[in-house]
Amino acid sequence: MSAPSAGFARPLIAYIAIAFGLAWLVALPLYTSGAGLSHGFFIPISVGIMATPMIAALIVVFWIQRYPLMGRDGQISGFQRLGLSFTRPYKRFFGYFVLAWLGMIVLVFLALVTSALFGVYRFDFANLSGLSSIMVEQALAQNNAEAIEQIPATVHEVLVAQIISIVFFSLLNIIPALGEEIGWRGWLMPHLSHLGVLPMIVFSGIAWGLWHLPLLLLGYNYPGANPIVAAGAMTGMCTLVGALLYWVRLRTDSVWPAAIGHGALNAAAGLAFVLGAAPLIFNTTLATILGVAGWIVPGILVAIIWLTGGFAPTKSASAPKS
Repeated sequence: MSAPSAGFARPLIAYIAIAFGLAWLVALPLYTSGAGLSHGFFIPISVGIMATPMIAALIVVFWIQRYPLMGRDGQISGFQRLGLSFTRPYKRFFGYFVLAWLGMIVLVFLALVTSALFGVYRFDFANLSGLSSIMVEQALAQNNAEAIEQIPATVHEVLVAQIISIVFFSLLNIIPALGEEIGWRGWLMPHLSHLGVLPMIVFSGIAWGLWHLPLLLLGYNYPGANPIVAAGAMTGMCTLVGALLYWVRLRTDSVWPAAIGHGALNAAAGLAFVLGAAPLIFNTTLATILGVAGWIVPGILVAIIWLTGGFAPTKSASAPKS
């Protein structure tokens, strides 16, 4: 199927400028109010920021590259270009969807394992002291002395409930995550694919990581870290995880599996607090999926996929010339 052409640089510059510019614009109230991450509307603001790559991609695809709304005369539609289709065979599509969904949760857990092996994170499976401390804080905030007494007996039940909620909150997270995935995996990475695998992965990872700067500079994800170190850590994580999300997007010619993987990543982030030992103090530039020790398993997976040709476009998922 043929695709419209608007060159390479012009759509790329437009996408980066719009995605970054809108992210800073939406985040502006966090700065002007002086409240930062404590802003009363932080959650809707952060969700709004997540939508900015999607807005940028839609503008580029339909206004700059002029893809048709509906595919006709051998052309692919703009929505197909962005990977918004539920593709056939559906069994294959659903298989990758589940793999991205549950696999990402496992990946977040394995990042904690490697972090523990390097001594930058501590588990407490026996007493769940980290989770207990969170429950105590919540009970104190509610002035509920009876709940505090029951915590030792109920903490493992709460753990099971937390794990179940992570699995299903991943599904709810697919909507805000789609706002990012339509941009990064839906549009940007296919646009860069003809440069080669390594440049595509590195450039898109840097772009996705630095796009988080409006929140990173306020201490998001890396509290207390030097802003340059935080930006570098976020870029490293985004590079490796972004490559894995692109792989499922490529295997299915759809952005939906990447979106559920991204949603699962966000939902499972709290595992570090649920499974950790009190006091829950760890350096996220080193520990968890966000930090260096947590990149080992994703890095190995990316290397295996690359060396086995897994990033080569399939016949049904060949990268359009944009």
